[in-house]
Amino acid sequence: MVVSAPQKKTEVVVAKPTRPRHWLKTLMLIVVWQILALLVVELVMYSAGIGEEEIFRLDKEIGFTHIPNKRIYWKQEGPGVLSYFDSDGMREPNLKIAKPAGTYRVAVLGDSLVEGLQSPIEKTFGYCVGNDLSEKLHRPIEVLNFGNSGYSTAQEYLQLKKVWKYSPDLVVLGYSNRDIYENWSPPDETITNVRPYALHLPGSHLVVDNSSVTGWMRSPRAKFLMQIAWIREYSHIWGLISAAETQFGHDNPIYIAISELCTKPGKTIRAAWIALPKLIAEIPQNLLKSLSALSVSVSTSPTAHPQKSALSAPVGSAPGTHPQNLQPSVQTDTASGSNESTGAAGQSAITKAPDTIPTLPDTKGLATKQRGVFVELLTRTLGSLFAEMKSECAKHGAKFCVIAMPCKAALCPSPGTVSDHFALNYPEEVEVVKKLCLNNSIPIFDSEAAMAELTPFMRSGNFYTNHMTPRGHAFMAKALGPFIEKQIQKQPNP
Repeated sequence: MVVSAPQKKTEVVVAKPTRPRHWLKTLMLIVVWQILALLVVELVMYSAGIGEEEIFRLDKEIGFTHIPNKRIYWKQEGPGVLSYFDSDGMREPNLKIAKPAGTYRVAVLGDSLVEGLQSPIEKTFGYCVGNDLSEKLHRPIEVLNFGNSGYSTAQEYLQLKKVWKYSPDLVVLGYSNRDIYENWSPPDETITNVRPYALHLPGSHLVVDNSSVTGWMRSPRAKFLMQIAWIREYSHIWGLISAAETQFGHDNPIYIAISELCTKPGKTIRAAWIALPKLIAEIPQNLLKSLSALSVSVSTSPTAHPQKSALSAPVGSAPGTHPQNLQPSVQTDTASGSNESTGAAGQSAITKAPDTIPTLPDTKGLATKQRGVFVELLTRTLGSLFAEMKSECAKHGAKFCVIAMPCKAALCPSPGTVSDHFALNYPEEVEVVKKLCLNNSIPIFDSEAAMAELTPFMRSGNFYTNHMTPRGHAFMAKALGPFIEKQIQKQPNP
């Protein structure tokens, strides 16, 4: 009997069909859902009026202008105000460029104090003056608001090209705090500081040049902003980011440092490398100062030992001196670093940037002299701008006058507020402007002095953080009305 060996069973493995990867389809779905989510967020933000404070379009000649056809919901100061810029960037509703027959038009130029986004347009001082005088004089008086946040006198001079097509009979320039310095101010990361410069050197003529603007336009930040121009104009998400960025850019030194590193990495790293040895060398001294400050806090506490009060003087100070007796260095964001503008005529006239002028007691006389030369240069420039604006107005059959706008920092100073720049506080600035207007036979109204006659409580009610409330605009309209009426009566009916 033959027994056969058991046969092994062979298992047939059938390969499962592989499903093709649809990674491209998945990616497309993710992108579509992200876009839909962004659209929903944009719709919600539009309904809530969030992210509607991006108002500037870059301009290679003047620096920046209002974005046309733009709805604005301004909430940085006050309860929030809804406005709309028309196709020409103007805020007045139903405004026509062609002047209606028999209408007297007043064009008001200025910065954010004139612009008045914190108040409805019908409650701004210019609009109120127009309504009041129309009723009083029994003729239509239109006051057009050409105010633009951050504008200098040089920008307002260039802005006249836009003003003439509205055929104004009177051009009013609103002078604000620090305008005299902003005519020579290098651009930085903030859009409202991108300005052309103006300069009138002795023995020369007035120069208004936009090379500082065109130079800034070649910076990484400017190129990025121009590439996303459409997003800046229409996206509420970007508007919210921009508002936060602007706030951080003014107040947060860490954000400023990061922004500098991202936009100017080479320059920032080189500057940090140069400053590093000095910072390392100052570590022991800073440590001693910290220990001294700690000793001061201990000595002034209720349980402090009386003998420890001797450490309250700062390390290295002379006997009998006090830190308050040392003059702090003058800092300003509008006149520092003037040598950075490219192609500027006469830059060599200023041998040292204003913010590096020594102000210690042993060089006080030299610092005062340098400040005096710089302020004199800017004063001459401002006077020449006034004269040029008056001449341009005369060529177009319009009269020119100036308003000294009220300044909260001078009328309602807060503790620690810097009230002067280069040894000039705002009332002294106004006196300089008055003298320039007198020399050029330009009528001027001092609204700063008019508001200074109010009680401190009444003054404070006229301002938000920096800009005027509707009540402040109403006061301005009442005080300014007779002055504007006088200018109108001096001219024949159009």
